[in-house]
Amino acid sequence: MTQIGAGLGIVGNPALTSLVGLDNIHGGSIFNLSIRENPSLSSCAVKSICDYLVSPDGIVEIQDNAQGCNSQEELKAACEGGVDESAAGSQQPAVSIFPDPASTFITIEVPETIISHNITILTIYNYNGKQIIQIQLEQPQAVVDVSGLRSGIYFVKVVCDDGVMAGKFVKQ
Repeated sequence: MTQIGAGLGIVGNPALTSLVGLDNIHGGSIFNLSIRENPSLSSCAVKSICDYLVSPDGIVEIQDNAQGCNSQEELKAACEGGVDESAAGSQQPAVSIFPDPASTFITIEVPETIISHNITILTIYNYNGKQIIQIQLEQPQAVVDVSGLRSGIYFVKVVCDDGVMAGKFVKQ
């Protein structure tokens, strides 16, 4: 689906951390935007939301989310920094995930500078935002067993002191 033609409400999702996955929606098809009460949501600067905020058609309500997505001003600032669908709202280089699609293992790479001076947590979420896997990265490259996951789209979030990086992959 690339057109909504209605209001978009993302409300009361405690496990939601990113809006990656909504990046294919046409921003002009959104009427009214409500992103609130998502305490873990720190990455909202996806193309569709940023496009909508350039010329909003209706009410914009962004509040009670994590830092980075807690106000319209924060979100606009992240959008002005450049939207990279694979690094949803961060100024960090994107997470590299391969192979994609994957069947048994994926390799995830992050910039070496991130690992060298930060505690870095990698989390994989299913399409519904449920946390599936979480590990602490100690090297810039990690091999993750995804053989037990169902087929579908999964989202990867890497959090460190310097920011948030995100990506996605398809499990066959």
